Amino acid sequence: MLFHSYDFLFYFLIPLLVLYRFTPSSLKMYLLTLASFVFYAQWDLLHLGLLFVSVSVNYMGARLLSGKDRRLFQLRLPCLSLRGFSRGNLNDGNSHCEERSDAAVYNKSILWGIIGFNILLLGYFKYSGFLHLSEHNMVLPLAISFYTFQQIAYVVDVYRKKITFGSFWEYLFFVMFFPQLIAGPIVHYNTMMQQVKSGVLEHFDMQKFQAGIVLFSMGMFSKVVLADNLVKERYEDWADLLSYSLMIYFDFSGYANMAIGLGLMFGVMLPLNFYSPYKARNIIEFWRRWHMTLGAFLKEHIYIPLGGSRSGYGVQMFALLATMVVGGVWHGAGWNFLLWGVMHGIGLVMVHISGIKLPKVLAVFMTFLYVTLLWVLFFSADIGEALRLYKILFSFNAFEVSAKEAAFLASGLFLVWFLPNASEVLHMREGGVKVKNWHGILAGILLFVSLKMLASTPAATFVYFNF
Repeated sequence: MLFHSYDFLFYFLIPLLVLYRFTPSSLKMYLLTLASFVFYAQWDLLHLGLLFVSVSVNYMGARLLSGKDRRLFQLRLPCLSLRGFSRGNLNDGNSHCEERSDAAVYNKSILWGIIGFNILLLGYFKYSGFLHLSEHNMVLPLAISFYTFQQIAYVVDVYRKKITFGSFWEYLFFVMFFPQLIAGPIVHYNTMMQQVKSGVLEHFDMQKFQAGIVLFSMGMFSKVVLADNLVKERYEDWADLLSYSLMIYFDFSGYANMAIGLGLMFGVMLPLNFYSPYKARNIIEFWRRWHMTLGAFLKEHIYIPLGGSRSGYGVQMFALLATMVVGGVWHGAGWNFLLWGVMHGIGLVMVHISGIKLPKVLAVFMTFLYVTLLWVLFFSADIGEALRLYKILFSFNAFEVSAKEAAFLASGLFLVWFLPNASEVLHMREGGVKVKNWHGILAGILLFVSLKMLASTPAATFVYFNF
């Protein structure tokens, strides 16, 4: 079920909200977890089984990392201290040195085993065709890229002792919660479960519920009315490229707002994942605004472990490039996605090296132009197709655009550059949400127009569902 479909709204969401309102407080988390299973099962029952296997393996691995059931699997290794060797007590099980080394080796082995399992699972379904490891084209399980990264972040947090290990039902809810399951945001365990344990599910918050409806309505309008009307079968000139750039902007922002809105309807505040990225003044700022939770994941688990800014200038530049390569291939299996990541990495490096500060208007325009040109690699089937389109674009003969299309594109640019985004409208970065009367009127109008549009046009899938 797509968020912006009649089936989701009238057969799933509204009945669930009614049932949720009258469910005993102690059972609400279980209700949402079961509803999330139903939601995912509507896409593919077989892939639901794969998701459950992934969840189970990660939970059991995290349980071992947390110290639960350690005696079943713990490896006993000799302490190789000189003191132990001189006394001939290499296998003394009471040695403090042995206990510490055993625990370190044990935890690190389990951690890398779980990470390896997740990467192999993702790699098999997403990259086996690209790497010619299989003769068959794999059907990519929905959301596998998102729930894989989310679970990797979880087990790393358990390893680092950043979280308190909870029950299997709590973990199921954390991974399965349907607003963020399909295409993010990538959520850390503490971000969600600290809210749950504070009682947000048990106590109905009218302010959050109203804010959720407003955000959902704004997201739905962004997707149905704006993004879907910019979709084209082929992209052959500058106007087409600009259409794609605005389309993916409104498509992803639409999903991000709908996801956060749905979470708020049930009392859960999901993290921001999109914050006016086309207002960015450089590529560094762009990645702080576009797919914010993915950027944070890559920074914490790729960039910093590779040295980050702590190990010298050369190491930092390498870490930036490597991080963006991972970000590129995460989006898709193809040389075009790898090159897309490399070019974003080069953009990050150039910003660090140059230190040039352009006037704000020029800086925003140049960043937008750079990002938009790189979208060619993103939507092309391969590098050959991308090069063909670049050749057309830079022949400078591809400027044909109708008056109607020009007006629509100009309106889109006005929205992304000059109007506040949804989170700014509701003052979400100031802590909590603030809903005013005019927000309700706006939500009603946007929802009515979106439903009217859906009545005549089938719902189109979100771009990020492909990843």
